[in-house]
Amino acid sequence: MRQRPDIPPGQRSNVKKQIHQLSFSLTQAKEFFKSAEASGPTTRALQTYYGLTALANVKILWEGTGDDCFERRNGRYNAHGLELKLGDQVLNFGAEPKRYLDRSLSGLFGLWHKYATHIPQYAESIDQHGYESNSSALRAVSSVTRLSEITFPSNHLTLLECLRHIPALQQSLSAYGIKPNLVRGRIQLQNSFDTNENRTRGTRTYTLHPSDEEIRLGVMEKFLFPAQYFEDFNIISPPNGIILNIDTIRPSEKHGSSPETFSGDRNLCYFIGDGDFLNEFGYYHIGLYIAGMITRYHPTYWIKELQINSIATALVDELVDSALTRVPLLVLSLLERSVFIYD
Repeated sequence: MRQRPDIPPGQRSNVKKQIHQLSFSLTQAKEFFKSAEASGPTTRALQTYYGLTALANVKILWEGTGDDCFERRNGRYNAHGLELKLGDQVLNFGAEPKRYLDRSLSGLFGLWHKYATHIPQYAESIDQHGYESNSSALRAVSSVTRLSEITFPSNHLTLLECLRHIPALQQSLSAYGIKPNLVRGRIQLQNSFDTNENRTRGTRTYTLHPSDEEIRLGVMEKFLFPAQYFEDFNIISPPNGIILNIDTIRPSEKHGSSPETFSGDRNLCYFIGDGDFLNEFGYYHIGLYIAGMITRYHPTYWIKELQINSIATALVDELVDSALTRVPLLVLSLLERSVFIYD
């Protein structure tokens, strides 16, 4: 950061200070997460939440300006930025982002949201050059969307809604009879080139795996393309799934939009429908806030769940376990401006 040419020489000491604050936040996150790993179900969700907030500060200090450092930060950001909403049971507890007088999001959550983005879509690209063998590589195939460009809902989010948007919990939710809010799928590119390396054929294929019809339709509504490119599309509808083939030789690939995604592995991503106002880190942020505040300020609800070893305790335990490994990787992805996936 200190070697960037756009930083005036007189500001390098301030940059050094901000780097120290960033290092402090990383160390704080590591210590909170280590504590959470050694803790039991009465405190580990709260410890993990505080570790996440430290990583939120890492993102802010990395992307923000000098006005976002600890001592110069606007007082409106010196709080969680979230308000707990009580529910009749743990999974129905919620959180509502607090807003400033101009209706913008406030608190640490609001400042993080100011700089947060979705990851770009990634696809396996298969290129065939003449009669030679195919080559395969992963590549980004979309631009980066800032969360601030998407309207944040005025109503609160429940813990269950957060869990339904976290990829690591999709299988467990289905096992308990709870519908996930993401659609598993993949994106592929196929290109053919002649002997002069001119592209002669190109196809982009979106595959949506079998899923709940309501959730799948919410994702499909995010595909928006001009009507004049109708002939470039081929839609195949196997049982409970969708395959969308798009001819990319014509200019249609430069028009329209498609759903945001969360990363999975090399051959898998998760498409988001109506919940795309948050990225994966954001759902961990709110979900862990709710779980942590329940155990800290409303322990009677949590004690009842622990006594019967309920579905809620199992899901929150899995939420924490996944956050301890997943959240640091998500922050690294944002800092490196790369998509890290499991091979």
